[in-house]
Amino acid sequence: MPSDVEYQNSLVFGFWSNQAYLIIAEAAARGWSVGSTDQAAYDDAVRAAMAQWALWPSVAPHSGVITTAQVNAYIAANLYPATGTLAQQIETIATQKWVSLLGDDFEVYSDWRRTKYPVFNYANWTVGGNKVPYPGNVTAGKMWRRFSLPVAERNVNPDNYFDAIKRQNYSEEQVDLLQGRMWWDVGPGTGQSN
Repeated sequence: MPSDVEYQNSLVFGFWSNQAYLIIAEAAARGWSVGSTDQAAYDDAVRAAMAQWALWPSVAPHSGVITTAQVNAYIAANLYPATGTLAQQIETIATQKWVSLLGDDFEVYSDWRRTKYPVFNYANWTVGGNKVPYPGNVTAGKMWRRFSLPVAERNVNPDNYFDAIKRQNYSEEQVDLLQGRMWWDVGPGTGQSN
């Protein structure tokens, strides 16, 4: 029987192994033939993600070893809905991807735009007894849709800069709410307002 460390090392065959497993899990959930079940790929993704996080104890303050028992407890608390709907399965896979790739901002943001999961609660500020988005935030209480164009671009290429921000539903006179959709931003509806 391998030790916890040996088991974790056997899972870490590459930096993106957990992401690869989650891609396989999503493909299997969609009915594609990938040589694995969605459940098995999801569980392998969780195990690989936790093995990878254990390599950075200064980021996640612990001994550097996440035991097999701890991994199994996490999986038991975050069960994959193998008999659930496709939407439930995609939500579970995408949420796990968000958690496991924390720190890879561009990747998790791109995947969120594709799936719209996880669903966030933007009403997290209490005003007059009601929950509302934080007043005055630059995203209008929603997930941002794009990044701002660099100010340096405005300085060296003003004509094209102003033309680009105009096409993105933003003008220099307004606060950039980062809500202008890019041409490819057409993810599936999940009941989320953006």
